[in-house]
Amino acid sequence: MFATDLQEACLEEDGLSWSDLGYQDAEDHTAWCETWVWEQQMLDRDAGERGRVEAICAERAESFSGGTCDVYQEVEWQAAAKRPAPVPVPERA
Repeated sequence: MFATDLQEACLEEDGLSWSDLGYQDAEDHTAWCETWVWEQQMLDRDAGERGRVEAICAERAESFSGGTCDVYQEVEWQAAAKRPAPVPVPERA
């Protein structure tokens, strides 16, 4: 996984460990990433959306493949999880 590999390189560069970020190890980080993807896919499915998460992951994988720690740090991690507020449905009279 590109995110985990790049994050690990950045940790090493900064003299930090996985525990400094709240993870046990690289496998724990990968599990978190996989869970995030699954959760987002379920939310998309419930909202009738398809392909949004896959597009985000593909875009990030491309930038991480030759990326630097700066590339990793510039990612707005919560941006993908934000959705517009639901439009209220008017009550029927």
